[in-house]
Formats: sequence, C-alpha cells, structure tokens
Amino acid sequence: MSIPILERIFGATYDDMRWMETLLRGSPADWVCLRPPRLVGSITYADLATALLDSLTRPDLYRRIAYVAS
Repeated sequence: MSIPILERIFGATYDDMRWMETLLRGSPADWVCLRPPRLVGSITYADLATALLDSLTRPDLYRRIAYVAS
C-alpha cells in the first residue's frame, strides 16, 4: 500500500524499509519484522519492547512482517 503524501515526506525512509525487508526475505534465518506505529502516544516503548520479546517465541510469526499496535 502506498500513501502518496507519506511517500513524499518519508520516501527515503520507506525505500530503506523496503530494502531491509527484501534482504530479510532473501535470508535463510528465522526472522520477524515488526512494524510499530509512531511512538508518540499510540504505543509505548515498554509495550513495543514486550511485543518484540514476545515475537521471539512465536514461530507463526517467523519469516513474516507483522504490525504492532496497542
């Protein structure tokens, strides 16, 4: 999904994110990529840290990209 205004503002960031995810998909490692919302009010750092640690014990998330929200 592409949101034109966000692409304009954060284009380089989104390019970096897509490149990183391409590298992950090509890796033989078990990986989990979590996409948090902005860390300004919508999720706390503590909740994100909990989600990151919890994802390590979730084989159903291995080799997947997941969104995190509170």
